[in-house]
Amino acid sequence: MRLKHAVAERVLQAMEDSFDPQSMASLTFRKLGQPYHSLVNQSALWPTQVDALYQYYDYHNTIEELLVVLRDARPRIPDFALALDELGFAQIDGPEHQGRSALEALLARKQTPFKDVVAFRGQLASLEAQVCRVSTPDFLGTGALIAADLVVTNRHVIATALAADGHGLAKSVTCVFDDKIGAGISTPSCEVKVSKVEASSPHSPEDEHAGPMTSALDCLDYALLRLESTLGGKPITPNGDPRGFIGIAPPDEAPKVNSGLVILQHPGGKPMKIDIGAVTDLGVSRIRHSVNTLPGSSGAPVFDAALRFVALHHAGRETGLGESPGYNQAIPMDLILADARKKGVAI
Repeated sequence: MRLKHAVAERVLQAMEDSFDPQSMASLTFRKLGQPYHSLVNQSALWPTQVDALYQYYDYHNTIEELLVVLRDARPRIPDFALALDELGFAQIDGPEHQGRSALEALLARKQTPFKDVVAFRGQLASLEAQVCRVSTPDFLGTGALIAADLVVTNRHVIATALAADGHGLAKSVTCVFDDKIGAGISTPSCEVKVSKVEASSPHSPEDEHAGPMTSALDCLDYALLRLESTLGGKPITPNGDPRGFIGIAPPDEAPKVNSGLVILQHPGGKPMKIDIGAVTDLGVSRIRHSVNTLPGSSGAPVFDAALRFVALHHAGRETGLGESPGYNQAIPMDLILADARKKGVAI
């Protein structure tokens, strides 16, 4: 596939502005297996080298491969992600029915997904690099990198792997980043082991049954996982920008009823998906929403329409009490942050 002229022009300018010959040579050799000198005339001016590199992959109908590498190296540059959207790489898929668990449910889509707004898409591309699949021998979930070596997820995701002291691990827990696929192209994933659990809080029994939201502040269903590697300070790809981590929105930016929400998640343990919805109800320690989820989505970060990390998805029901509709449920991140600090975690 080929990009429209206007989109291609933006990609070329972004390549010229955000790379240099040395970093581009490293990328093409280490990630694409192509010696840079075989693709371009290295004595030519830099804009000419950029044109030649683009034309090579465009001519061979493999421009998607180049764009994936560029996007991973510069996730904060929106033009590469926008171009992949143009080619159908970033697909917003409706989840398939794959069974249920007590804390998760599939809800009908209520709204139209966000469109290709450049600034929004660029910010979203950065967040994609900071969301992971959380895996234990017994359970799959989703997590979010909130410090260079700290992932937040639901406690029920890793509960069977916890040691008796609540901090050590009796079973292995791993976080898998960059598990994304679309248009037949996948990003190489990055797997990091968890060394311990810094702090956690259980879910409430009320979360497992349809009915009113719990108001308990000591049942927040979260776990802070310390990674064996400071992943946030390292680039996704050689000579790329640091991965970074997700900042947590302050309490005064909490979502309101009917405000839009976005969730990046690994439903069913599959490569990363995205869905949107809205806040349907607010409680003391819970937020109910209409974003689609599946088993495997537990622990996924919930973003508001400005892509601020406001809550942690953790539960849902297909149907409510009586004839009331189903709902999904999340826990405000400011409550989780406050609880973790009380337990001695510096965030």
